[in-house]
Amino acid sequence: MNPDKERFDGVLASCDADSFHQVFRNVLEDKVDMHPLTMAEAILDDGQVMRGLNDLFIGRRTHASARYELEYGGAKEKQSSSGLIVSTGTGSTGWMTSVLAGAMNLFDGKPKPKEIVPFPRGSDYLLFAVREPFPSRVTGTNITYGRVTRANPLVVRSNMPSDGVIFGDGIENDYLEFTSGRTATIRPAENKVYLVKRKS
Repeated sequence: MNPDKERFDGVLASCDADSFHQVFRNVLEDKVDMHPLTMAEAILDDGQVMRGLNDLFIGRRTHASARYELEYGGAKEKQSSSGLIVSTGTGSTGWMTSVLAGAMNLFDGKPKPKEIVPFPRGSDYLLFAVREPFPSRVTGTNITYGRVTRANPLVVRSNMPSDGVIFGDGIENDYLEFTSGRTATIRPAENKVYLVKRKS
């Protein structure tokens, strides 16, 4: 529901406050189509969970470098970067597009971002990208992008003594602490949310 049509575009909103009761009635009377939307999920080793409909950010709350170890597709690598973005199809038109466009345009590489994002909102996968990875004697830059599924999750181990966080959908004040010794498993959430639209 869009709470204020003059302030918010309401891309995912089926109604405003005045028409909510009618949309709800249409749901009960099966007069709507339900479009599944995949969420991203981060599960910490102590069982805490963070989900995002658009994306997850993993890194430092400050502008200091984030330090962690990635495990993906059978490979492991220690990294230092300005953080990771994990995007759903719903969020793939935003932050992920910006990260990919900037990285690929530096080298005029292929494929172009428009060939990768956006991707369908109900896709059974997520995309991750490492922002500004820094190569050094102890940190690498080989695992910087990939597709995450429930069968092939992304595992991140924090090496950040302080200020390490995981937050969803750009809501920085609602976060999980992700400091040294913590491990997060990132994958598509099993449950989906549904966008309601009147049947055409």
